Amino acid sequence: MSIIKKVKLKEEEIKEVKIMKIKRYMDIKNYLVSIYGLVNPNGEHQVNPIGAKVAYSTLLEIESELIGIELTYGDIDINNVFNNRYSNFTEEFILKTSNNTAYMYKDYEKLKSLEELEVVYPIEKRKARVLELESDIAKLVEITVKLEKINKPLASKNYKEIETKRAELNSLLETIEGLKTEKELKFKIFSYADMDLKETKNKVEEYRIYLEKLLRKMGEE
Repeated sequence: MSIIKKVKLKEEEIKEVKIMKIKRYMDIKNYLVSIYGLVNPNGEHQVNPIGAKVAYSTLLEIESELIGIELTYGDIDINNVFNNRYSNFTEEFILKTSNNTAYMYKDYEKLKSLEELEVVYPIEKRKARVLELESDIAKLVEITVKLEKINKPLASKNYKEIETKRAELNSLLETIEGLKTEKELKFKIFSYADMDLKETKNKVEEYRIYLEKLLRKMGEE
């Protein structure tokens, strides 16, 4: 069953939202799977009116129960969810209804390592070093191309230096480009969980409407 929880918003207003036991939510999802035979239009001629009426009544109760169940973006602490901890309904929902955090754990690890790196090697210094390396590499390539015709051993030495600088450059770029920020990770895990909840609510409504029409057609409503 769901219970009422009061949430304080930024504007200091109090909003009442319902929260639900996660086991109950998963039971609802499993129930929706179990009644697929009743709501599959291809099997309409095989539907037992009694079973359809029971399912319809159950869906009405579930639909009422799910009204007001919400996830709260502001409740998410990514350090909790990525370390398999929760302190509120939203975090518990994220952890117990899917394994999406497992898919994003590498991004989280990189984020935490970058926070440590920032202390000893700030991003502005890394960006400056990137520009320096790009300039050095460009000059070395230009010189080495000319040396190829004059002194191959020296050119070979330059190629090794270019490879070393490129390796450092690529390593630095990985700490600057294409990494998820804390805000992006938080939004992503919230979006997945919120989509799951919305899909469940929509499916309950869809099945309820279908059975309502079917029972009316059977004259059993």
